Amino acid sequence: MGGRNELTNNSGLRQAYITFYTGEMEALWKERSSSLEMVQAIQRSLLNNPVKVEADTPVDVEKPVEAEKQEVADKQITDKIVRLSTRNAFLKSGEVQCAQTQEELAQLQKYQHVLLKLSGEKEEQVEEPQSEVGELNAFYRKQLGTQDTHNEQQQKRRRHPAEG
Repeated sequence: MGGRNELTNNSGLRQAYITFYTGEMEALWKERSSSLEMVQAIQRSLLNNPVKVEADTPVDVEKPVEAEKQEVADKQITDKIVRLSTRNAFLKSGEVQCAQTQEELAQLQKYQHVLLKLSGEKEEQVEEPQSEVGELNAFYRKQLGTQDTHNEQQQKRRRHPAEG
């Protein structure tokens, strides 16, 4: 019965590991989602409050076409700044997350290795006594069979002393 409890504890250990690992992965996913939300908020802020690019030279009122072209160019530059700033923020947060995730993965792999090693050792500890018990059972059965045969022969001799 002690071997059975150890096997149950072993499967409980595996279940605990699976539960722990699943929780860690869910936490990482939530963290990644919140970083994405932060980048989107920055992007919305930049789009709602565009950066003003001031011209060094005053715009001639008589030349509306050139002023319009300058305005379009300024808007394009502003849009490009917004895109590049957003991309830069996203890449920086992704780089940090990647490093953290890799570190956590390495720790989880070490933990998994230790658990698997412990699990294997427990199985060996259970298998050895079970094997020995099986051998002892076979030996006792053989001994009982030999004893039964011997007892039967003794009873036959007692019943029929002339034949024995």
